[in-house]
Amino acid sequence: MSSTRIDSIVSSIINSSRAKAIEKIKNKEVIVNYEVMSKNSYVLKQGDVFSIRRYGKYKFVGIIKNTKKNNFVVKYLKYL
Repeated sequence: MSSTRIDSIVSSIINSSRAKAIEKIKNKEVIVNYEVMSKNSYVLKQGDVFSIRRYGKYKFVGIIKNTKKNNFVVKYLKYL
């Protein structure tokens, strides 16, 4: 993925487009650090906890590495 913005992370988790991820954020289906997320440009920081309605709760660990094309490999953990 190319950034650590919340809409980019959500779109990769739900395996959908970024537009559908933005729609989920606008429908108040994404919660970051126990507050309803209203802006899709929020950049996740290490240790942020976020949940996506009907997809689960996650903890953002951070960026593992950069690829040759300047994309990020990120790590997040899913709560069970």
